Amino acid sequence: MKNIIVTGDSFCACDGWPNILANKLNLKLIQHGFSGHGWWIVRKTLKQLSTEVRENCEVIVFVHTSAARLLSRFDELTRTDWSNPETEIDRAAHLYFKHIYDYEVHEWAQGTWFKEINEEWKNCKVLHVFGFSPENDNINILTNGVCVLPTLSSISLNEIDAKEFNLSNDTRSNHLNGYNNRILADQLFEFIKNYKRGKVDLDVSKFKLLTTHWFEE
Repeated sequence: MKNIIVTGDSFCACDGWPNILANKLNLKLIQHGFSGHGWWIVRKTLKQLSTEVRENCEVIVFVHTSAARLLSRFDELTRTDWSNPETEIDRAAHLYFKHIYDYEVHEWAQGTWFKEINEEWKNCKVLHVFGFSPENDNINILTNGVCVLPTLSSISLNEIDAKEFNLSNDTRSNHLNGYNNRILADQLFEFIKNYKRGKVDLDVSKFKLLTTHWFEE
C-alpha cells in the first residue's frame, strides 16, 4: 500500500481529518504533528524517514506553522508566552525574544525550508496547508504542489466565535470539531483527486462556523 504523509503542527497532531483523508484515498497514514513547535522538528523527522517510506509516498500534506516560532525540537519550548519564566529554558526563550529575536531571520529560514521542499518532494503529490498566515513572498516559493487557503487558524477561530487569537488551551481534535474535520478532509481529497499545482481556496461556506470575521484578519 502506498503512503500519505501528514506533518506539521497541532492542526494535524490528533486523529481527525488526516485519518479520514487517508481512508478516502486508501493510503497508509504516516502522521507527525508537533503541537506548538516550529517547522525545524518537521524537517528533522522527514529526514529520518526510511528510503522505503519516501519512495512509497503518494501524497504528502504539509501543515505549515508560523515562521515566528522558535526553531527547536525541545518540548519545553512549545509555549508561546514566556512573560513569567519559571525554568532556565523559559528564561532563555524569554531573553531570546526580548533581545535577539529578528523576524526577518525566521522568515528567511522558512523560505529556505520551502525551497528545500520543492526539491525533495518532486515524486509525489504535495499539498501545502497553512495553520497560520504565511508571508506572501514565501508562499510564492512553494511552486511544487497545491497551496490551500485560507488558514486553518481562521477556520478554527470562526468555528467558536473566538474573541482573541488564542488556541493554546483548545481541546478540539486538530482545533476543529468533528464535522469540520470531515469537511476539511473532503475538500483536501478533491484537491488531490483533481491535482493541479497552484493556489486553491477551501469552500468555507461548507464549514459550520459561528462567524467569519477571522477571515478578514
